[in-house]
Order: sequence, then structure tokens, then C-alpha cells
Amino acid sequence: MAAPGTTSGGEDPPQDGGRDLAFAVCLMQIIKKESDVMRTKVTGVFQNGLARSLILIAVGLWFLLLPQTVYTVIKWVLVGGLVVMAVPAVIQGLKERRATGTSGWALTRGISLLVAALLVAALLKPVMSLLPVMIGILVILFGVNKIATAKSDQQFVNVSAVPQILYGVVVIVAGAILLFNPFHAILVLVQVTGAMMLVMAVMEVVTALRRH
Repeated sequence: MAAPGTTSGGEDPPQDGGRDLAFAVCLMQIIKKESDVMRTKVTGVFQNGLARSLILIAVGLWFLLLPQTVYTVIKWVLVGGLVVMAVPAVIQGLKERRATGTSGWALTRGISLLVAALLVAALLKPVMSLLPVMIGILVILFGVNKIATAKSDQQFVNVSAVPQILYGVVVIVAGAILLFNPFHAILVLVQVTGAMMLVMAVMEVVTALRRH
């Protein structure tokens, strides 16, 4: 007769699966608890007008004075996030491959995320530059159309078409800047966003002072 806690062959019953499941459940509970605490803290910060103003001022000054670093930080945050998601999937896929001899979906997903991280690191700047190029082409076409239709758009004969022609020229120049220096245009947009954040911070302070 087999002793309690052993199989008929004298071996201990497999308990690794149960232990791993209990550890995973415990880990998920801890992560959920910590995320709830962090969410409560972040919500409390953003409900505080002074804290909001300080955050807007800090981020606004960063965007306004160091736009190049904003792009760098965004790029590496994206790359880091993809790598963090890829590593567990690759490890799980390699374990499945070692156990079953076949490559599962986890390994494919992990490798795909790693490839995506490499593509983001190498191609984010050119891809981001495509948007200003497309906008620049549209703006140039709009300016050319304004110049071409300056005469036909005149509502009165004695009104000169020169202002509309000058407007079309200015629009074409702006489109050319977007077309031939697209990445600089993105940095300018980041700076404009920073200036808007500073204005929002000032409005937050003014609102808080009025309430008191």
C-alpha cells in the first residue's frame, strides 16, 4: 500500500503546477493592489490645482526649451515598452518549444515585438517626418490655387488681387518649409505644444487664486 502523499511508484505527486498557479495569482493580486494605490495617488495629484500647474509648467518648459529630447524620450519609451512586452513572450515561447518541440504563438509574438522595437528605433524619425511632408504638399497646392484664382475671386473690379496673391505666396513658403525641413516642423509643433501648456498652467493658477 502506498504511503500517504506518494504515488504507487513511490514518487511524489507533481506539485509545480499548483505552486506556479498560486504564485501567479498572488503576484497578480499584488500588482492590482499597487496599481490601485498608484491610480489613487495620481488622481489626487491631478485634482490639486497647484500640482497640475507645476506639472504643466515643468512639461511645458521641457517641450519649449528641449524639443529634441522630447522626441528621443518618446522613441526610447516606445522601444523599451515593446522590449518589456517581448521578453516574457520569448521566454514563455522557448519554454514551450523545449517542452513540446514546437514553436507556439508566444514565441512568434515575442519575436514580432522585438522586430517592432527595432523598426521603431530605426524608422520612427523618417515616419514622423512623412506627415509634415504630406501636409506641406497640400499647403503648397492650396497656395498655388490661391494665386491662380486671385483674379477670378475678385468680388469688385476696383479691388486689387495683390493681397490674395501675397497670401498665396506666404502659404507656398510655409508649405515649402514643411516639405523640405519636416523634422524641424515637428520640433516647432512640440514647442508650440509646450507654450500652450504654459498658458494652461497660468490659467490654472489664475483660477485657483479666484476661488480663494
